This record gives sequence, structure tokens and C-alpha cells, in this order.
Amino acid sequence: MTMGQATTRYGAGARWFHWLTAVLMFTVIPLGWIFGAFKTKPDHPDTFVAPFPGTPDDYAAAHMTVGLVIFAVVLARILHRARTRPPPLHGSAWERRLAAATHVLLYVVLIVMPLSGYIMSSGDKPPISFLGLFDVPKAPISPSQGKAAAIVHVLVTQFVLYALIVLHLAGTAWHLFVRRDGALSRMLPQQANEIGAE
Repeated sequence: MTMGQATTRYGAGARWFHWLTAVLMFTVIPLGWIFGAFKTKPDHPDTFVAPFPGTPDDYAAAHMTVGLVIFAVVLARILHRARTRPPPLHGSAWERRLAAATHVLLYVVLIVMPLSGYIMSSGDKPPISFLGLFDVPKAPISPSQGKAAAIVHVLVTQFVLYALIVLHLAGTAWHLFVRRDGALSRMLPQQANEIGAE
């Protein structure tokens, strides 16, 4: 990395929020898949068939808990972003516009998706237990509002999130293997031999 590249690094807080969000996202997504993989036997509606231990409620509770953590982390990340100026984006004008749009959409989806999941779960489901410490209060919603939230959560934001993840990873690969401009290193932990301010 050159000195000019090193001065465009993200600060420690931004890097921490970025990787924490990534870990949480790649935790909550498979939990949702496992939860959806449970099927009941037609003749035994209380018997679940799935190649996973536990019950659907276990995975649903874990999925919803991680989703609430993501919501809190993203809100904190937005506040941090508002108080700290990020380094300029790399690439041409269209690359910078695409990267900026992807980041904004990721923020929107990571706010709307937990909210819609929370509203959806406030219907006829038991209250969400947050890490076994307390139950999250349910929102006073109507059945139609619960169905609308389910559509947003399952059929809209889920697939928009997948598309944004693919786009984000593709952009990372583009900068890493094609442009070779050191963009990825801006989000990696700073090495002792790097020059730049946090």
C-alpha cells in the first residue's frame, strides 16, 4: 500500500462496525434458513422433520434475537457515520455512485428488515426472548399489518439483501483483483508497518 492509499483508511470504529455487521448478517441468514427448513408431518403436526437438532422455536428465537442486535448495531453505525467523515471512495465516477447507492440501500434494508420481522413476529407468535434476559414487548398490530410485514420481510427485503451482498462482494473482488487499488485494505485491521491516521 502506498502512503496515499494509507491515508484513506477507515477509522477503527467504522471497521469495527463493518465487520460486526458482517458477522451478524452471516449468522442471522442461516438461522432463518434453518428455521424455514423445519416441516411438519401431515399426520403428526407436532412432529418436525429437519436434519437439525432443536425445534423451530429455538431457531426462530435465535434468528429474531440476532436481528434485533443487527438493528441496534446499524443504528449505532449510522450515528457513528454521521459524526465521523468517511474517506473518499475509490474508483471512477460510476463506481463511486454505485458503491454509495449500495451502502445506502444496505443501511435501509438492515433497518427495514429487522423492523418488519419484529412486526411480523408480534402477531400470533410468542414474545421474542432476548438472550433469555427479557421478553421484547409485542407491537399492537392487526392481522393485516402482520401479513404486510411478513411480505416485506420474507419476499422483499430478504432478496434485496441477497442482491446487495452479492453486489458488495463483487465490488470487493473488482477492486481486489481487477483494479488492485488497495480498497479492501481500508477496512482491514491496520498493520504495524502501515502509515496513516485512524
